[in-house]
Amino acid sequence: MFVAFPTTEEETSAYLTSADALGRACSTTGAPLSASMSTAEVARDLDVLRRAAGDERLSYLGFSYGSVLGQVYANLFPDRFRALAIDGVVDPWAWAGTRRTEGTPVTDRIGSGAAGWRAMQEVLDRCEAAGPDVCRTAGLGAPRAVWAQVTDGLRAAPAPLIDPESGTLLGVLTWPDVLSVVLGELYSPVGAARVDVVVWAVHQLQLPDTPENAPSRAQASRELLALFDVPPEVAAEAERRFLALSAVFGRDTSYENGFESFSGVVCADARGPRRGEAWIGAAQASEAVAPGFGPRWTWGSPQCATRSWTAQDEDVYRGPFDARTVAPVLVVGNLWDPATPYEGALAAARELPNSRLLSSDSWGHVAFGTSACATDTVGRYLLTGEVPAEGTTCVGDAQPFVEQPQSRTAQTPRMLPPVVPPVPGATPRAS
Repeated sequence: MFVAFPTTEEETSAYLTSADALGRACSTTGAPLSASMSTAEVARDLDVLRRAAGDERLSYLGFSYGSVLGQVYANLFPDRFRALAIDGVVDPWAWAGTRRTEGTPVTDRIGSGAAGWRAMQEVLDRCEAAGPDVCRTAGLGAPRAVWAQVTDGLRAAPAPLIDPESGTLLGVLTWPDVLSVVLGELYSPVGAARVDVVVWAVHQLQLPDTPENAPSRAQASRELLALFDVPPEVAAEAERRFLALSAVFGRDTSYENGFESFSGVVCADARGPRRGEAWIGAAQASEAVAPGFGPRWTWGSPQCATRSWTAQDEDVYRGPFDARTVAPVLVVGNLWDPATPYEGALAAARELPNSRLLSSDSWGHVAFGTSACATDTVGRYLLTGEVPAEGTTCVGDAQPFVEQPQSRTAQTPRMLPPVVPPVPGATPRAS
């Protein structure tokens, strides 16, 4: 059975066995492709495309993992771009690792778990400030305490997802399922406020199965299904239960190779522990720092254990990342990004001597598109090369639990990939 991340000894053992099998298969059957997937290879291909297009210098905008590519390109070819902007920025040294940090999995080093946890705590605090008329979770008690109660309940037993019309069981929501849904919602400005629906609904589903609680439990299921656009006829048909659950969990019955492609890149780029068992201790440590969110990210990379993933790219680039570029690099950092923490942008800007940091107090993964300020500033730089004034900070148009006019840029959501796709079949939703 698929789990977003392991929570029991049995699941952990199975997870590590599967990760080891994937790493060995990619390094044998998958070779030589698996030994040619480092970001440096992509950067060199990008430079070939630049020349093929007849451009004297590159113009580049990179989101999330694209920030890693942008930084590698800037250091390999510091005189070959006219404008290079990176948003949702990964600390390059955390990504590549060093001899000192290689004992920590890359998916811990980049700080994604802490970023998601921090964004969640801020959403809960804003929920409390807004009050129950705006955020229903606040009507159940202090939102942080309610989330802790929901979390504890899910760790003890999954919550039932029932057919709101017939009352029959459609399936169950486990702790990893709900955590993954919440993380996915934090990926977009509007999703940050929808976390309230998820927390409130799961709390209601955890109420005792009594006639008095039946209406609340049915309403909770109805709102969860509506939130993820599950047609009523799907929810009502027992034989199609998996489709309803797939929509709620963000799963798809078709096969996608995003996890394999991510593995090929990150396992080539990043130094990491030798044995998969190192991820057990790492997950425990990340759980202590960022409950739930930490392990969700930690368990994204055990296939990269060097005893399993033996394919090596001889052309990999792991630093330095401090080249003095001919043109300035625009580094964009989002304060409430749940995947790439703001500290990553600070680190990248410190490394690159000819760079300018643009900060954004906005929600979702990456700042571009969350406000006219951030979008127009990045666009102006790409068109003219003009960097913003030092210390410039934008504010996102959409803030949780606050009614604000939406700019034209914030009205059109972007489908952007995560920096580290979580385990297969549960990629966070970008709304």
